Amino acid sequence: MPILQYGISSPTLSEQEIYDLTLNQVRVGLISVPGVGIPLPYGGKVRVVSVDLDLKGLEANNLAPSDVIAALNAENLVLPSGTAKIGATEYDVNLNTSPRLLDRLNDLPVKMVEGR
Repeated sequence: MPILQYGISSPTLSEQEIYDLTLNQVRVGLISVPGVGIPLPYGGKVRVVSVDLDLKGLEANNLAPSDVIAALNAENLVLPSGTAKIGATEYDVNLNTSPRLLDRLNDLPVKMVEGR
């Protein structure tokens, strides 16, 4: 039986932005509470990012599509890290390695081979 249920709306954010906010900030903030079971948000629009691959370019660099998938999975994480207490104040600490702009996905390193 749920003891707390959130309803989130905004006059300025899109459905997709609200979903992202709920998934990546609200939900992550609650995960650190002991005994909490947190389902995925219900409603809104789920963000979908499609990646177009240059197969000839990958082949020329001795890379496979699976290398790109592995790089995206490794470099695109939001992790709850706990808290840091400084004096009388306790701060939430989160590690968000997700790029803020989609164009930044183009800058992710895919694989290191012979120093390049």
